[in-house]
Amino acid sequence: MEFNDHLQVWESPLSTEVADGFVDFLHQLGGPTALFIPGKDPSRTRALTTLLHGNETSGAKAIHRWLKTGVQPEVNALLCILSVQTALTPPLFSHRHLPEIRDLNRCFRAPFTDPAGMLAARLLDLLRQYQPESLIDMHNTSGKGPAFGVATYLDDNHQSLIRIFGDQLIVTDLRLGALMELGDADFPTVTIECGGSDEPQSDQLAYSGLSCYLERHDVFDLTEPAIDLYYHPLRLELTPESTVCYSDQPQRQIALTMSRLADQLNRRVLDTETPIGWLGPDGLDALSARDGAGHNQIHHFFVAQHQQLYAKRPLKLFMVTTNPEIASSDCLFYFVDAEASDP
Repeated sequence: MEFNDHLQVWESPLSTEVADGFVDFLHQLGGPTALFIPGKDPSRTRALTTLLHGNETSGAKAIHRWLKTGVQPEVNALLCILSVQTALTPPLFSHRHLPEIRDLNRCFRAPFTDPAGMLAARLLDLLRQYQPESLIDMHNTSGKGPAFGVATYLDDNHQSLIRIFGDQLIVTDLRLGALMELGDADFPTVTIECGGSDEPQSDQLAYSGLSCYLERHDVFDLTEPAIDLYYHPLRLELTPESTVCYSDQPQRQIALTMSRLADQLNRRVLDTETPIGWLGPDGLDALSARDGAGHNQIHHFFVAQHQQLYAKRPLKLFMVTTNPEIASSDCLFYFVDAEASDP
């Protein structure tokens, strides 16, 4: 399938014009689409993006469900559904991105020369055109787990956006070319990880949060619940050519074997006595954990004992996946020092 890097705009869609079924709705869009819905206050606009990854559907389902209500938003709404082709490529909702196409949420910095980069550039141009007062980028976690938010800039406005959805915020200094890296004092931008894409509570959280975001007069006046902050996560990654598998027994010649239930570690504090998985012949050399400055901290946080991988200090894990494709192309999981409290 040829990748569609054109971003069409559908202005003022009526609820009666929107297909009844979610899959039919995606077919109706056909490709990357920005929906613009005029608000009661036409002087302001709020933006939301979703389906940057074709296997993360809660945000797009929430937009479809909300459009069918016919409710007018408090301010103009710019709702962008991006990787429609990827989502519809059989088997449905199984591909993070298409083969030979870059991960779209790694494309929001120059150069913008390949198809995914050109689509990212068109979205950035659209945001500059509409000048929204805020942007939420809605995702699902790579494995099962509770919802949380991520931002690269911390102030009261960013925390208020997170409070729409929950009470956990990761403040990251990693720069990967993600859309949320646009966030600053003048343009509050956050990522919302709604939980696993196959969990009904993730779809419900996405819908209730979207409804609040679009129908509330002021989204920057939220004070409850209190936010739990986690600073400067690192990513545990495989080195090039290393492999991972998920099994209840160690697999020879595999760099890391993790449990099929590894995603149960999400948002738990991992102690130093619990093995993360079995290491292969290269031991820790098959893994890296780079901080925001690019320094590999693998030996600072992890240790090999009896050919198994352990944490050297208590860690809190996020985005633990059991999908080997995601683990290989992106990362095994994110983590923070569970005992660190300062930025």
